[in-house]
Amino acid sequence: MSVSECVASFSPKGDVPSLEELQKKLDSTMTAMEQIAKSQENSNDLAEDWNKELRDAHKDIFNNVSDAALDGLLDLSMKSLEKEKELYHEALEASMKESQQLRWEHQATAGFGSPNAIVEAKIADYLNRAKAQLGQRQVIEDDMAGVEKAQGVLERYQTRRDFRN
Repeated sequence: MSVSECVASFSPKGDVPSLEELQKKLDSTMTAMEQIAKSQENSNDLAEDWNKELRDAHKDIFNNVSDAALDGLLDLSMKSLEKEKELYHEALEASMKESQQLRWEHQATAGFGSPNAIVEAKIADYLNRAKAQLGQRQVIEDDMAGVEKAQGVLERYQTRRDFRN
């Protein structure tokens, strides 16, 4: 069986296309395949770009949310400590007024021989409370220093992270 007969057996009409017609059909099919391949390659590039954009968006969202949460927590902590410090200063002012009052009472009773036992008890109580206030002041200062240090660490981390991206 010849090539023409073989080709004719597969043709629905029994016509045998010419070699030129087959070549044109092959060229057309090859061009279509190349276009499909390019289209798929472009599609893959677009999908890769889209995936990168999504990864970057997810990272930005995570960074923004975590930054906001940490900033809010540190800000809230600092405000709470500042309020505690303000209350401490108010108590310190009251204590200073009480100290002045105790000095006047002590001076008033000093001329009568031994100081009044009530005044002595007030002074001892005042000294104990003053020591407690000093301890409270140190705790507040230590806590504020800790929050400020945490804020500094967070800011340095955020700066390094943002410059890496």
